Amino acid sequence: IPGEVTQSTYYRLIVIARSLEPGYEEVEGRASTSTRVIPSQLAGGPIYATLDSDIKAQILWQDDDDIASSLSLGTLELEISGGRSMSLGPFNLPITGGGTGGFGQSHNLSARYEDIELGYIHAGDFSIGLGSRLLGGSRSGRGGEALYRNGDGEYRIFYTRGRGSIPDVTTGLEVGYNFGETVSVILTAFTDSELSVPEGYTREPESSTNLGILVGYQPSEDMEVTGELARSSGSESGSDNAWRLNANYKLDRFSTSCEWLWAGTDFRGGLRDTESKRLNLSFSILDNVNIWGNYRQSRNNLADNPDEEGHRNSDMAFGATWNIEDIGRLRVSHRTNSSRDVILDEYDLASRTTEYSFSKSWSDFSLTASWEDQIEEDQITGDQETGNTLRLDGTARLNNDISLKFGYTTGSTSQNNGEEAVHTTDLSLGGGIKLSKDMDLSLSIQKNSGGLGGSRTSINGVFNWKMPSGCSLNLRARSYTGTIGGTTEVVLGFTYPLSIPMKMFPRKGSAEGRLFLSDDPTQGIPNVEISVGRMTMVTDDNGFFRFPSLDPGEHQLTLDTPSLGVGLTPVVELPLVFIVTAGATVELEIPVMRSVTVGGQVFIETPGAKGEMPSRKPIADMVIELKTDAGSKYRYTDSFGRFLYTGLSPGSFVVVLRSEWLPQWHEVREPASYEFELASGDSRRDLEFTVIPTVREIEIKEF
Repeated sequence: IPGEVTQSTYYRLIVIARSLEPGYEEVEGRASTSTRVIPSQLAGGPIYATLDSDIKAQILWQDDDDIASSLSLGTLELEISGGRSMSLGPFNLPITGGGTGGFGQSHNLSARYEDIELGYIHAGDFSIGLGSRLLGGSRSGRGGEALYRNGDGEYRIFYTRGRGSIPDVTTGLEVGYNFGETVSVILTAFTDSELSVPEGYTREPESSTNLGILVGYQPSEDMEVTGELARSSGSESGSDNAWRLNANYKLDRFSTSCEWLWAGTDFRGGLRDTESKRLNLSFSILDNVNIWGNYRQSRNNLADNPDEEGHRNSDMAFGATWNIEDIGRLRVSHRTNSSRDVILDEYDLASRTTEYSFSKSWSDFSLTASWEDQIEEDQITGDQETGNTLRLDGTARLNNDISLKFGYTTGSTSQNNGEEAVHTTDLSLGGGIKLSKDMDLSLSIQKNSGGLGGSRTSINGVFNWKMPSGCSLNLRARSYTGTIGGTTEVVLGFTYPLSIPMKMFPRKGSAEGRLFLSDDPTQGIPNVEISVGRMTMVTDDNGFFRFPSLDPGEHQLTLDTPSLGVGLTPVVELPLVFIVTAGATVELEIPVMRSVTVGGQVFIETPGAKGEMPSRKPIADMVIELKTDAGSKYRYTDSFGRFLYTGLSPGSFVVVLRSEWLPQWHEVREPASYEFELASGDSRRDLEFTVIPTVREIEIKEF
């Protein structure tokens, strides 16, 4: 078709996990979409665009002759001029029942129409957010919602009908308003009514009225405070009241967060309440040393008396991480926990856990080793349980097409000084092979022995094939055998790209490009956040990115420096300014080079008394000037007399200790400056300046 444009949409999910303490992880997820357009002919007249989606069919087979199949259609999206868009899907339909692989119990479908200025309408099967953590966070089911935007205010109504064993209907209203750039308020009100109760239950269906208010205050980028109140009044179970206060604060090397939560229930004349407090601290002493600490305390009252405690629990953890240059990463953590049932006096537990871990990475190999000791003691009976675990994990890349990984864990748990010892051992081995440009295969084997589950073995394999026609074939197989039984399962999936042509006029433009190493253009930089205005994309495995819908005119492109990684810096000056024309695509290239580092130390030398050697010690708050072709940068020396410049572009450098900030009657011993050149990836950290007393002449006059 003259003027045809083939457009494909890809979805990427990136998850960042930060380890807080043994057994706890805080996970932050973010999703982005990227679109690549391959123009064929853009001759005059209207432009034809193709909206793509995927038809996916899956078949699940298990060794008990249980077979299930499903069919799904990905989301179809259409962008309309003026900031309006429409979407339909995804649509999932189980064709045959059976199987424990879980293809869903029934079909689902949703549709959405949105105007970026006014709001949206959404209907179908989805989860509705309530804007309140204390009120449950969300309701899932089949229904609809509509949102209207008006300046700083948002007004939303919603309706959903649940499909669980006890179906319910939720109808509500939510109002949000921003007071300037620092204060925001969200008010939520809804009713939740049960439609029916299955036979065998002794109670009747219930209903409740729920109110919640959330207030957020952010005076700066480094500080945020939120407070929340909620009340729920039920027809049978009484009323619930809750409040929560949360604060976060961060500096360059320090961050903290704290929360205080309380919830109480009036139940037939009595009060049962719960209270929780937590505090998290993190501090970077140096560029490579970080210490952290967490404290949590909770109290539960189940005795219908607000003056009594039913259960009390406290948890404290602290540790440090040390990244040692050219050696590896060392992490030490310690955690204590105490739990007590005050009313029933049935148990009073105390536990301590200490963990040591070390990791090291080479060019094609990485290794992590950790050791954990744990002690749990019942303060009432005196019974004690001790345990220890050793874990080794490693990855290796044999070449560009073959990678391997392995894991080994061994440990033991014993009661009362070695009695009834239980030993466990886990061994895993896996790898991936790229058979061709479009085919890859991965296989993993895991062997577990010991413990309550006895001996267990599992084998997992995945085969992927992207066909030239655009279709893809996915085969997953799993075999599980053990003391308590086993199963075998095979899932076959086939994906067919569906295209729907729609006539559109070129009222928008686009921009696409690539992020790559300047000294090796074949190596793209993946997983880097790139933003144009309010839109943010993430580069793919080859460093490509694309912004499919931009208004004509001038735009600025920026990138998220932390996601770029340590030791890399853009060659071009950011923000990158470019011009978009309706119906055209702007090609952008962002080369990235390996940055250089410059650092050193400043000392002050004091003459010794009566023939003693001079004393020499670091001096703080001295001003160091770094001169480059782009201008000058300045740093103060720290309490150890050190200074450091990172993220610099390769080139010529002049480093000078500025004399106007020296102590009175002092000067700089030669050399007072250094001049040198650094290539990409080089560093110079051995610069040294010495401050000495000035030689002065003394004139004695007689009077």
